[in-house]
Amino acid sequence: MQNILIKFANFFIDNIVNLLTLVLAILPDSPFSNLSFAVFTPYLGFINWLIPVGQMVSFLTVWGTAVLIYYVYSVAMRFTNVIE
Repeated sequence: MQNILIKFANFFIDNIVNLLTLVLAILPDSPFSNLSFAVFTPYLGFINWLIPVGQMVSFLTVWGTAVLIYYVYSVAMRFTNVIE
């Protein structure tokens, strides 16, 4: 029985991989591969001082995690009929 399940899982995974390979083969190459941003390299420190991207990303990550926890908690409470 386990052998049949393993063969079915392998067949299913192989078909998903083949489908993804087909989809990726249809998509064009990246148009941004030839772009070079070396011109901005000396100024990145100044830009980061004016617009603190690292702090923005960390704050948005914490905020998004808090919102996600709230929604998961809310769905769990509604599922168990604790709240309406």
